[in-house]
Amino acid sequence: MPWSVVLPPSENLDGTAPPPNQELRALMDGAMNRLVEDGTYTAEEIAAVRDTDAVRSWAPQPLHGPRTTLAVVGAKVVGGAELFQRQNPPSWFLDNLVRDPSPEFKGVGREVAEAAIGWWLVLNRYRHLDQPLRVHAMVRETHARDWWTRFFKRPPDFTGAYVEARGLRFDAVGWITYPV
Repeated sequence: MPWSVVLPPSENLDGTAPPPNQELRALMDGAMNRLVEDGTYTAEEIAAVRDTDAVRSWAPQPLHGPRTTLAVVGAKVVGGAELFQRQNPPSWFLDNLVRDPSPEFKGVGREVAEAAIGWWLVLNRYRHLDQPLRVHAMVRETHARDWWTRFFKRPPDFTGAYVEARGLRFDAVGWITYPV
């Protein structure tokens, strides 16, 4: 396998997470642009989804994170995902799983997801927490819904999640996993 997976770094001394990885942000931007190109969303809808003031039902403030897992080749980021901890109710969610779309990186998304979930699981055991992890997929993103359904080997556990911005609402479904 041509990439290596890098788990989230430790917290900063003040208890905060390191800043978001800009290379991962660029991959996320590219993925969003492809959703416009393939007709999943219009440019206006993507602008609403990306709006920093958008309400994400699964991300109530305050949040702790992101805890970023990356796949790298040399110094190049080819995939990644972010974990955030919710305070109320105490739980986690995995967000922004993305990979470089080049064929040679097929499989990196699965490996990043497994590593990020493994990191969360170890953290829960180490700190004696019982905080579930949620993963969401936008209803209109059939590829993402199908991918997570195969990953978890079951259909979504819940509906009713959403992103709202600029007078638009985008529904999502999701999966819940518990530390076992």
